[in-house]
Amino acid sequence: MRRAVGEKVSVEYVTSGGLWNTTIDATQFQTAVLNLAINGRDAMPDGGKLTIEVANAALDDAYAASHPEVEPGQYVMFAITDTGKGMDAATSMRALDPFFTTKPVGEGTGLGLPQVYGFVKQTGGHLKIYSEVDEGTTIKLYLPRELGDVFSQPRQAAALALAGTETVLLVDDDEIVRATVASMLESLGYEVLTASSGVEALSILEKWHGDRSVVHGRRYAGSNQWPQTCRTGGGNQSGDQDIVYLWLHGKFHCSPQPARHWSGVFKQAF
Repeated sequence: MRRAVGEKVSVEYVTSGGLWNTTIDATQFQTAVLNLAINGRDAMPDGGKLTIEVANAALDDAYAASHPEVEPGQYVMFAITDTGKGMDAATSMRALDPFFTTKPVGEGTGLGLPQVYGFVKQTGGHLKIYSEVDEGTTIKLYLPRELGDVFSQPRQAAALALAGTETVLLVDDDEIVRATVASMLESLGYEVLTASSGVEALSILEKWHGDRSVVHGRRYAGSNQWPQTCRTGGGNQSGDQDIVYLWLHGKFHCSPQPARHWSGVFKQAF
């Protein structure tokens, strides 16, 4: 989150006690949160505040009657609020339409919120947008409550076994992919450097004097110099430098595989 929103945006967290469980895909949720955070950041070009809130919530029959897609019941509510320019009613109504964007040409695909909406619908949940012009926007995700214990100790042990300490240079022209993969790898103990293009990656590699690094990227990561990066090692021909190049193309962005799968891919590469 911090990496994605930059220094001009402050982030505040509000949580409640006794939070319920919900069963969701952690990687898809993380991607959804980063989409929302980046949208909020872009709505505050001069800086502002993002407020992240998590609480228990109940959607009753009256609410469901006015929202036909909603199943009455108990939910875990995740909300993100920005202090940006907000949206008028007409824009809010189209915000979930694929390819609709208010950003200038070349600066937005119009797929961020639709992807978030698709994730929420897959969980059986509900998404609600509250926005006022010049006041900001709040987007609430209602994720169905899961009764019972959803944690698995063997899975946690397996994740720890895949942890690492190496340095990873992460190259991708998609900001969401970079932020998602970087967060996952940092949680496993890796040191992560990021680049949005082959040119930027070359610059980092030319200055790199560590013992080991992995480069992950897609062949179209912003520059035709990127294949040259692989052949030259960024111009750093130090004999004791061992660089492992790992190509994932678009697989991480599109794959439903959980984070533990991709951590295993990185571990195997090392």
